Amino acid sequence: MIRVLMKTTALFIAGLLAATSANAQIGGDWFPDEFLPSGIFTIDAERDETYIDLGATVIHRPAYLGSSKQDTNLFPFVNAEYRGRWFLNPYQGVGFNPINNKNLRISTGIGFVSGRKAEDTPFNDEVFDLDPGAGLIINGRYIFKYGAVELTVSESLTGDVEGLQLSGRLATLIPVSKQLRIVPAVSVSWQGTDRRNSIYGINAEQSAVSRTGIVSYDSDFTNVGVALEAYWSNEDRSWHILGLVQHRELVGDIRGSILTPEDSGLLAVVGFA
Repeated sequence: MIRVLMKTTALFIAGLLAATSANAQIGGDWFPDEFLPSGIFTIDAERDETYIDLGATVIHRPAYLGSSKQDTNLFPFVNAEYRGRWFLNPYQGVGFNPINNKNLRISTGIGFVSGRKAEDTPFNDEVFDLDPGAGLIINGRYIFKYGAVELTVSESLTGDVEGLQLSGRLATLIPVSKQLRIVPAVSVSWQGTDRRNSIYGINAEQSAVSRTGIVSYDSDFTNVGVALEAYWSNEDRSWHILGLVQHRELVGDIRGSILTPEDSGLLAVVGFA
């Protein structure tokens, strides 16, 4: 249950999916664990895994939440972990897990912050372009008897999208059969002032083009969502079919604003592993 929740969580947040999978056993133990106190910082035996997943996935989604434009893309996928400590994946970024035990995982890493194309806004002018960048990602996940609760904090470091974002998620696992597992989930996102205004605000330069006046927002909740994920594998678990459908609704004062002609967005992911 725990491994499936981890993989489907990555599918939900990042929309990425392994098309091939191989567990690679890498020799050596080069992480300096002696610099971390024992106890809660010790990696549990069941979490002490080393693997590399490689593949690709097809994603259909809004260009950005609130846009009337849709994108369908094929993305490469890399999901790697060393001894349960170091990781590289589209969900957590690249970094390490200070805590990774049976019920609790805390991770910190550097990840991708997506931008925006001007053509995806109602105003097709380059002043509405947002360059992508990198951000600090801190993630905490707690697994309990009936599911998992998760909190992700991200802060932009480079690029045109600035500020802080907090995302929460609650999911449960329904083992329909030994081969089929369903994961329903609910989510909520909060954005700081800088993050909201980067994406949904109108600054002075943009106002001169849009003729709408300057638009700014305070920090607030931005969207809520529901998702349904499915994970199917053959008997020897040598290959899998995975899928995701997620619906998100904008909330608050950005709903129906100038840059959000659509109040909601649908994400669909399907793939084979």
